[in-house]
Amino acid sequence: LSRFLDRHSGGLPLAVAELINYLWDESILVSQESGRWGLASALQDLEGRLATDLDELIRLRIRRLPNSTRRLATLAAVAGQTFEVQLLQKAGDEHMAVVELGLEILLKRWALRQFAHTWTSSRRERDIVMWARGARRGSFEFAHKRIRSALYQEVNPLRRQAMHEHTAAAIEDLWGERYPERLSHHWSEAGRWERALPLLLRSAARATEALAPDVAAFYFGRALAALDQLAAGARTDEEAARWRAERLRVDSLQRESAPLSVV
Repeated sequence: LSRFLDRHSGGLPLAVAELINYLWDESILVSQESGRWGLASALQDLEGRLATDLDELIRLRIRRLPNSTRRLATLAAVAGQTFEVQLLQKAGDEHMAVVELGLEILLKRWALRQFAHTWTSSRRERDIVMWARGARRGSFEFAHKRIRSALYQEVNPLRRQAMHEHTAAAIEDLWGERYPERLSHHWSEAGRWERALPLLLRSAARATEALAPDVAAFYFGRALAALDQLAAGARTDEEAARWRAERLRVDSLQRESAPLSVV
């Protein structure tokens, strides 16, 4: 087993973990009555048909799951590295029982783990009670960013745009505009530039107030890119001129908010 892992992982810890998870998924690596782990079949049988690329191995593991669980994992990848259960339920228009079952499977496959927003147990008592009853509520995160990236990159670009739009609409339904940074990201990725623009500017203003110039520059940059898209897609010359004028205003606003260099 150690030689097999060394040969196929290239020494990458995440690849070792995913290979072990794959062997467990396929019931090749099994738990014995003695409490030790053993091999139920020869590893040589996998040679030549095992994914050589780590991302493909991750996707192979997800493809072996039920359709509803695969759909949930893909939606979670679009939602972000960290996401809330109610967001998946709302954006996917799924019954909560289906969402909870899918999360249970993904947890057992080590694709996800519970995410704690706070270390203070008193604020998590309700979630702890719900978990004890088997209900999968609260927030989750992907076990590794590479897992989320592998799933996200496989989604058809047009479908991905639609999923970002559904996610943005679900965030607004659940929390309004409390999280402008998240909303601006999803509306931008959905190509809904007019919806994204005010949120990008608000995110830039919040970053400026928080003395985070690099973050502010990022959101200003996305706002300028959104205005370029809006001007390019304008239906009339007057509308295009309005967006170009707005771009000059935002560009000026960015320069004014930029911190002065200290020599």
